[in-house]
Amino acid sequence: MFIYNAKTKFIINDIVNNHSICIIRYNRWIQLAAVYDTIRVNFNILNLSYSGGLMRKKLQIYISATYYDLIEERHTAVEAILQAGHIPAGVEQFFKESPMNIRKRWIDESDVYILILGGFYGLTLPDDESKSYTQWEYEYAGETGKPRFAFVVTDERLRELPYDFTAIEHYQKFQEFKQSVMEQVPTYYVEDVRHIKMVLRDQLPEYAARDDLYGWVSGKDLPDVQKLLEENARLKAELEKKK
Repeated sequence: MFIYNAKTKFIINDIVNNHSICIIRYNRWIQLAAVYDTIRVNFNILNLSYSGGLMRKKLQIYISATYYDLIEERHTAVEAILQAGHIPAGVEQFFKESPMNIRKRWIDESDVYILILGGFYGLTLPDDESKSYTQWEYEYAGETGKPRFAFVVTDERLRELPYDFTAIEHYQKFQEFKQSVMEQVPTYYVEDVRHIKMVLRDQLPEYAARDDLYGWVSGKDLPDVQKLLEENARLKAELEKKK
């Protein structure tokens, strides 16, 4: 669903206006998301920081969750994110196992990380059976500075599922992981999947309003880069005349 297509980067230096050096930084990633092209943008123009605040940006939100015990919760989160006009991402939506570089890249490209904890610890890493993919994703998102928050499914709801979670492998490790998550990031309890929709409806607008989360922006909302290049050339020419 989310296919990395191409990446281009333009940095224009030495833009002169009233004898002061300014920098335009224009970073552009092109990505196919669902059925439309979107572009991630972050740039500064003439000393005025611009991060898409006036653009209709779509945040990419990474959903990390185990598979069998959280099918409904994960589906609800994806639906709520789409209804809010943003882009859900998460490898569990497509396949339970995937190369680490894919998980890493998708987290890197996302703006916000959401963890959903049910009753399973999840598949462990092939080279480290003491840690699950889910825990690794959570820790990596923290290391890269992604805003994180978590949903924790209540014991009452888990008892409705056909599993004896106390007898599963890595049960104690999962409890320790869950406790650390609850101590480190904002956590919301889920007794009903409707709670997930309610929280996302309230929280996503706050994240979308943040200037440090650039999101993905439609190409039609971008400024005319050619005009910026022409202005850059004109200012350089004026500077040369004054030398």
